[in-house]
Amino acid sequence: MRKKSILALTGIAFCVLATPAFAQEEANFQGPHVRAIVGWDNFSAGNGPSTSKDGAVFGGGFGYDFQRENFVVGIESELTSSSGSASWDGIANPADHLKVEAVRDIFIGARAGYVVMPQLLLYGKIGYSNFKVKNQYDANMPGSSRIKDKVTSDGFRVGAGLEYRFSGNFYARGEYRYTHYGDVNDYELPEPALAAVNGFDVDVDRSQVIVGIGYRF
Repeated sequence: MRKKSILALTGIAFCVLATPAFAQEEANFQGPHVRAIVGWDNFSAGNGPSTSKDGAVFGGGFGYDFQRENFVVGIESELTSSSGSASWDGIANPADHLKVEAVRDIFIGARAGYVVMPQLLLYGKIGYSNFKVKNQYDANMPGSSRIKDKVTSDGFRVGAGLEYRFSGNFYARGEYRYTHYGDVNDYELPEPALAAVNGFDVDVDRSQVIVGIGYRF
């Protein structure tokens, strides 16, 4: 009986001592990684009443993480496109229409997180975003024509999410992020009747909810 008790205690002690080692192995978020993402995208503007059309955001990214015990810090970049848009009516006259459509977005930033469970990372992120949009303005006036151009705007992004590491090198990610951009309207229309369009600055706020599947090398 005493021998069995000693063996049982030895087994329990081994399991307790071995658990941190296994947990640490499971919680390995160190090194380079790539991912594909898809999700929901929404625009809102800071100038006048607008109509937003929700769209799908899609793309991919890569990064590198450093882990010390349960703390993780990393750098990452991302390239995405979207089907989202926003539009305005009645800027210079009651019948005109301005539409802004997403073309692409480049993100470069950093994130920091904490391993809250052996395979689950809770993180926050912040960084720089460069947004390219397609503008289309219809004056709907006699003799006027449709005006199109593409412009870029710088912005900043903050976000938070969860990352789950599967057995092997695959992982899944769920994330919310908010991005604010500067002026995305650069028209210089010579017609005096359309001067209001030149001064119509569109500051875009953007909310996204994304999911991603990735691989760690």
